[in-house]
Amino acid sequence: MARGLLRLSNNPVTDQDPAWTPGGDRIAFHSYRENTIDIYVMASDGSGQVRVTNDAFPNFSPTWSPDGTRIAFASNRENNVDIYVMNSDGSGIIRLTDHPAIDSEPAWSPDGTRIAFSSGRDGNDEVYVMNADGTNQTRLTTNPSIDGSPAWSPNNEQIAFHSYRSGNFDIYVMGATGENPINLTNHPADDMAPTWSPTGNRIAFSSNRSGNADIFAMSANGIAIAQVTTDPMDDYAPAWRPSPTPVEIVTSEPLVAATATSAPPEPTAGVEVTATIVITGPTATPPPGLEPLTPTPIKRTALGRFAHEGAWPGNLIEGQPVAFYMGCDSRREYLYKYVSNANWTNADRNVADRLAVGDKYLDNGTLFVARFNADGTGTWLPLVFGQ
Repeated sequence: MARGLLRLSNNPVTDQDPAWTPGGDRIAFHSYRENTIDIYVMASDGSGQVRVTNDAFPNFSPTWSPDGTRIAFASNRENNVDIYVMNSDGSGIIRLTDHPAIDSEPAWSPDGTRIAFSSGRDGNDEVYVMNADGTNQTRLTTNPSIDGSPAWSPNNEQIAFHSYRSGNFDIYVMGATGENPINLTNHPADDMAPTWSPTGNRIAFSSNRSGNADIFAMSANGIAIAQVTTDPMDDYAPAWRPSPTPVEIVTSEPLVAATATSAPPEPTAGVEVTATIVITGPTATPPPGLEPLTPTPIKRTALGRFAHEGAWPGNLIEGQPVAFYMGCDSRREYLYKYVSNANWTNADRNVADRLAVGDKYLDNGTLFVARFNADGTGTWLPLVFGQ
């Protein structure tokens, strides 16, 4: 399902854990090419690869500061894995954590004030957060199983992470202070390494649900899961480009860039946003794919066929109708919305049969189109059969 795969590195050794600069022009990653693991930086097309750490101990898991001037990373340079920060050229290395347990997987908050990370200091891996200078280290998750791979939402309000608390790895999301963790994937396969889209509307992750590790993407509430890569090799550790056209996700296999499809997911991968389309009027000519004119609605067709992004649900509120918006998510401009006749039930969030959930909310409802006035105001007009 992925298209436009571009290989960015070509080495006989492992290159992995890519991280985009906020401007989308460079990628940091770690590589084993000099008999040790070090941090490298390259241009977004894979050119100009520069080694920025150089010592005998492993340096890995880079993450950029929001201004693109610094890189936080994990290192074993003091005979224990801790979090460090350095300038983007490798100078000015400062140690942020100093604990006998392993501290790794740093993730810099979009506002630059905090760094989330995973640590085993309390007996098993949990998600922690600290100030960007290493102070105020605070535990966010408390669970007897593994919690790790934190990723900040673009608005700083949520953290996605993977957890083994259900007996396999699933993608969870919680508030930035650790409140209200929610299982988004709830699948018997292992879902790991989440990363947010630039708009915060989607989350990409790695999963072995297809038989080997591939990249998947879903809406930020766990609905509409779509497979992005399909090949016999393992694809993992996705990193969403901050501001691309088109959307790009970098994966480790070794390092390749995959252009994410803007089409809705296939029916086997999740819920496809659909609505009933009816051609009316005495001279109406059905477009290709629709049956001849009939007084009865006859076919559902996908509405998420816009040049950028697609169709995504609004906020899901218990007891309230479910709304889907269609348009350009990157510009927050929407032309259509579909409001279901069925009210949302939180119990449907983790139902295994996602297609049945989609039928419940998408089989009956009202499609609206945006009407814009010259002064910039507007309203939603219902498209009701026979009116």
